[in-house]
Amino acid sequence: MIQVTGNPFALKTSPQFTSTRDSFPSTDADGTSTTHYRTVLHVVWQELNSANQLESFYTPIVIKDGAYIGWNPIYNLDDFMPPPASTVALSAPQAALASAPLLQNGPDGRTVVVAYTSTLLNRLASIEIDVLPEQLGELAGKTRSHIVDLGRQYNYPTAPDALSKMAADTRVQIVGQGSAFQPDVIQSIADQIGTQILASQGQDLLTLAEKTRSHIVDLGATLCGWGLRSPSGVDLAKILEIGDTPGAAVPDVGELPDTVPYQFQFKLSSNLSVPRVGPGTVKLFSSQSGDRMIVSWAQTDRVFYRNSQGDGSWSDPKQLIFSSNLDLNKAYQILGQRLGNH
Repeated sequence: MIQVTGNPFALKTSPQFTSTRDSFPSTDADGTSTTHYRTVLHVVWQELNSANQLESFYTPIVIKDGAYIGWNPIYNLDDFMPPPASTVALSAPQAALASAPLLQNGPDGRTVVVAYTSTLLNRLASIEIDVLPEQLGELAGKTRSHIVDLGRQYNYPTAPDALSKMAADTRVQIVGQGSAFQPDVIQSIADQIGTQILASQGQDLLTLAEKTRSHIVDLGATLCGWGLRSPSGVDLAKILEIGDTPGAAVPDVGELPDTVPYQFQFKLSSNLSVPRVGPGTVKLFSSQSGDRMIVSWAQTDRVFYRNSQGDGSWSDPKQLIFSSNLDLNKAYQILGQRLGNH
């Protein structure tokens, strides 16, 4: 049994959860190739804080080759939001909207989208959570260690040509280690890392190696998202790493850790004002990337809804009236299809 606690004294809502799965090959020291399987259970719930406001939380539960890694960090979703632009006191959103978060899978089996109303910021937001490929973390870690070895081999920073040799060798190393990536993708990463190393004159070796590792992860995360900007223009992302052991000491930068951290990218896809809703059961709908949203509220004979617009505003209320051919479930299906969800 896996226990998710949060604040043990806070009143909690029922959790929502979904899962993503992937697999990846690895080569043992003796050259044997093994395929590993990873499942991440994504869990979202809400808790009442001391001010009697609902706060929304998320945790990823990582299971690798059938075994739980042993711990799962808990994140307050408001931590991925920018601070409010104004210091004016914010009005509280309607309770029905605040208590209707959404958790759904993305289009590729690797991402999920969380849509929720922040009671503290009075915003309706969607966050795309991407479980980054394990091969990306492995490549970043090996490159980090490789740069340390090269720096010592080429007597960096004393030797005048050390940096150029390190840049050239690292390009070759990245391409050679990047067999899991498309050739043009790994070549792009290698070229950009080589350029970064050449521009790192004056940095100490350990800092250079760690910045390179982080930059590979950032580049890979961007390319995993097809390199596209968010249609909403929000484009705020944060990459967090989860190790096998909470609070474990970071290994010496010249050493390759025994395990690769699990990396998650949190991207704010929408950051909208809170729309007014009428009486009835509130339900959120989101596109698969979180950039478009619909807020609905159901009554006995119809469903009202508003959809987000390109300028960040909300449409006037629209409605689907029930008939012999249209009930609540069918109406919800229609609203989902309007966002490209099937």
